[in-house]
Amino acid sequence: MKLQSYFHVRFLMVGVALALAVQCNISSAKGNGRAAWKAQFMELGEQSKQAELAGDLDTAEKLARDRLNIAGDGPARAQAVASAGLGNVLRSKGLFAESEIMFRKALTLNEASDEPAGYTFQLRATINLASAIESQGRLAESNALFRKALALQLSSQPNHVDAIHARTLLANNLIALHQYSEAEVLLKQAIAVKPDFNNKEAGDQRSTPYWETMRKAQALNALGLLAFQQKKWTQALDYLQQAQSQFSAILPPQQINVLKNSYAQSKVYFKMDKPEMALAILRPLQGQTVAALGVNHPFNAKVELLLAQGLPDSEKAEKNRLFDHAMQVFERVQARDQVVDVSKFWSSYLQQTGQNEKALQVSLKGLDAADEVFSNSQGLSDSTREDIAQQFTPLYKNTLALLLQLHTAQPKAGYDRQALAVASRTQSRLFTEMLKRADVSNLQGDPTFNALKSKLQTQQKELASLQELQNEQIASAGRSNDTETSLSNDPIVAERMKAYRDKLVREIAEASRNLQTTEDSMWTRYPRFMELTKPRPVDLDLLQGKVLRPDETLVSYSLLNQKLVAFVIGQHTFKMIQSPVGKAALYALIQQVRQPEEDPKSDLSGLHKLDPSVLFKLYEAVFKPIEPELGNGRKVLVVGDGPLFTLPLEMLVTQWGADDQNRFNAVRTDKPDTLQEYATLHYLGDTRDFAYLPSLSSLVSLRLYSKPPVQYQTELVSFANPDFKADPSQASTREALGRAQRSLRGSSGLTIPPLPETEGEAREISGILGGKSELYLGDNAQEHTVKTIDLSHSRYVHFATHGLMGDETSMVSKELGARADSVAQPALLMSLGGNLQGEDGLLTMGEVLSSLNLNAQLAVLSACNTAAGNSDSDHAGEGFAGLTRAFMYAGAKGLLVSHWSVESQSTQDLMTSVFKQIKQGNDRLTALTNARAQLRAKPLVLGLRGVSQAHPYFWAPFVFVGD
Repeated sequence: MKLQSYFHVRFLMVGVALALAVQCNISSAKGNGRAAWKAQFMELGEQSKQAELAGDLDTAEKLARDRLNIAGDGPARAQAVASAGLGNVLRSKGLFAESEIMFRKALTLNEASDEPAGYTFQLRATINLASAIESQGRLAESNALFRKALALQLSSQPNHVDAIHARTLLANNLIALHQYSEAEVLLKQAIAVKPDFNNKEAGDQRSTPYWETMRKAQALNALGLLAFQQKKWTQALDYLQQAQSQFSAILPPQQINVLKNSYAQSKVYFKMDKPEMALAILRPLQGQTVAALGVNHPFNAKVELLLAQGLPDSEKAEKNRLFDHAMQVFERVQARDQVVDVSKFWSSYLQQTGQNEKALQVSLKGLDAADEVFSNSQGLSDSTREDIAQQFTPLYKNTLALLLQLHTAQPKAGYDRQALAVASRTQSRLFTEMLKRADVSNLQGDPTFNALKSKLQTQQKELASLQELQNEQIASAGRSNDTETSLSNDPIVAERMKAYRDKLVREIAEASRNLQTTEDSMWTRYPRFMELTKPRPVDLDLLQGKVLRPDETLVSYSLLNQKLVAFVIGQHTFKMIQSPVGKAALYALIQQVRQPEEDPKSDLSGLHKLDPSVLFKLYEAVFKPIEPELGNGRKVLVVGDGPLFTLPLEMLVTQWGADDQNRFNAVRTDKPDTLQEYATLHYLGDTRDFAYLPSLSSLVSLRLYSKPPVQYQTELVSFANPDFKADPSQASTREALGRAQRSLRGSSGLTIPPLPETEGEAREISGILGGKSELYLGDNAQEHTVKTIDLSHSRYVHFATHGLMGDETSMVSKELGARADSVAQPALLMSLGGNLQGEDGLLTMGEVLSSLNLNAQLAVLSACNTAAGNSDSDHAGEGFAGLTRAFMYAGAKGLLVSHWSVESQSTQDLMTSVFKQIKQGNDRLTALTNARAQLRAKPLVLGLRGVSQAHPYFWAPFVFVGD
């Protein structure tokens, strides 16, 4: 926007404000003097507040606008107070974007004032701004503001009534973020506050028993909402009824707090399977809400949504009308989380009534809104963001199931392609976002990218400035129809105002066109950058046209409640295949397979529990249906879902007929306790080579946005045989490290099993590769060294040590004063002896993300359980474990990671064999396949007996992740 245009707009706005002040014939400093002006200013404020409390929001808005008009002749402090007052009313009316503008304006004016209002004004304006932002679904931004407001309150007046309110509002925000423990603490603190009414600032009208009752009732109400989220229905109803009793004692029945409480009680009654009681509240509540707030208020839309869910199916037309209107309202006020809710329930109802096409349209709206909510959560902890992502998972899965139905009815309509796109949106969301940021960072040296980015940002700012002027005009002058009416008595002002509005509309349209042109260029040339703020799914055209190679097939799984969906993609082929195995059944089968591997017993007796029939069932459910689409090629790229991330497909058994069973049983009988019977089985790894990926988007990153190639200066950097002799003094540290004993060769007690053979492993690999190697062994295997040396020019990086799962690491991290939301991270255990240089010996996922810069062809995490994340099918949205994702983010092009605790000698043999194969010219995936075959043929001597390493426990845990 040109500077001249900007000042022209400002000049017009000032002129209009002055004209309005004259037209309204309100006393100013020139008329009845300063005292009269101040009295009228205060009176309008009090009248507006009382009208708002009484539920007469139209009158409250008119009075607030009158007050803002006369403030134009007063000091900046008065303008700030009047802006905040109007913001309050606009927020109560559900005009959240407009109210946000007024609160920001109030804070800016107050800061610029020669006599700024006190901390109380700043506190309340900050709280109200946070509430307006929260209502638009920007939870992370509002959380930071609520915390700022609470800190300000507690540092100034911890026993003020506002201390109750600040805690309650933050608690409500935390409930929305699923951080229930902190929310409960805050609410109980709020109720325990005993306000001091004797020591209050001049003009403080809230240090009264009335406001104490109001704020504590709101805290009780929030406790009811918290109990509801925790599915404690009786407790929720009790809290809500206590709150309503207090509200009713001081508020009229049409006041918003009373209405919201009734709504919450009706939700509880539905959950308690008492729909008649819920509807008895909801039906009259809708009329009361419309009368008090208007039909287009967001709260009325919430009432309509709940009513639509509760009405009997016989009222089909009314249900659809309510759903439709609620969607329109939430879209208008940009309440994205509410759009998701409407989509979820309306789509489900439409499917029940056979309206699948309409249901799909509604679902896709919800998915777009869910993506925006997740994108807006940046700044929150990873655990909180994962909770947010999990909250939306049912909508994604239901949309996918709907697309399957539509595809079955119309196989050539392209619903399978849409299903693939939907599936890609659910995969490893946090990690996908991290990879996109890393991809964009690689573009910083591209002058064309930098020029386009600068142009884009300039145009975005110009458009935002114009839109802010338009919104400010609307917020300050009222809705367009009211403005026309107010100006009609002065034709000169009306003409100027119309010319100003028309010019602003033209400038916004031109700025929007220019921005769209630049965005189109960025999408064409630098789509990864655009996806950071406007996420797009990975589509079939991209995969087939730019990503996949002729000698490979990509298989992406999506697990639904009742079926498993596989998308099989080649350069020129695509097929969606459904298997009739649901989430619970698949999870149970995989648990049966993993249990013997995770608990083999010291004498290996537990390994006999691995049942080939279960491995065959898994093959039939997961892989056999897609075999015809794969052809003869060995290489298969796999993106799993849920518990599939914890299963090495190589160990699945492809034949289990009568002959196979007889042969297996005969060897088990003839050679008991040797495990040689497992050498008779036909494994999927005999015919297929698998490369695993966290998401489709991660493959796009590896293939299209990889770092520029480097000149390798070091063949191998290895950290092996760390010194574990130093016993930590803290009891919790000893406990966590004691649980790290996962090798068969480990001892019992609280000491950590040493890994002396890993030193030989590192030396042998170094000798195989030749060239320059850097080996950090014993007490030289320091965490500080890992984080400070330059690894960016190392071809291979090797860690031979113990791994800790997140819960194990947390016990150590808490002793170090780590933040509560970041302690549960997986880690590699480095040396605890020697010069730690201030480190704790735990190389956590977060430290890998922040400290390591890799370009390694292969990173080997030769530790236990470094591959699989949470195997719970309900909580495996991020797929592979944090360490695997962290090393991929750091730049490793491929990784070898383990699915379960590893036998140390077998691991050494496998690793050295892999690097021998690589040295002979094999690619990394082929090298792993050949090394496995060699290990399976070699017996392992334990004591006086030998056992066959053909059992998957020995050769199957290590898998290749990456490209």
